[in-house]
Amino acid sequence: MTKFWLTFLVLLLVHTAVCFGADRIFATRYVAPPGVAPVETTTPEQAARGERVFTSVTGRTERPAALVFYAIGGYIGLLAAAAWGVFTLLRSHSA
Repeated sequence: MTKFWLTFLVLLLVHTAVCFGADRIFATRYVAPPGVAPVETTTPEQAARGERVFTSVTGRTERPAALVFYAIGGYIGLLAAAAWGVFTLLRSHSA
């Protein structure tokens, strides 16, 4: 069972490293140039109360959906493997 947990730990670290690397490569990062004017985002309810709201976009990150699904799917698979390992460990101790 020790080999299972060692393999699980290695796979967890490799998957995390691949996800981090893929995020650095495939994510698109936008940084607003200095001096960009804020955009007014006042809702009608706020305007009725006499309020005004402005939002300044300083940056944005966009990730491909495939990258997000890959990361989530990998961690779900690792979670399922860990659950199976715990179940097997508990079953072997109760017998």
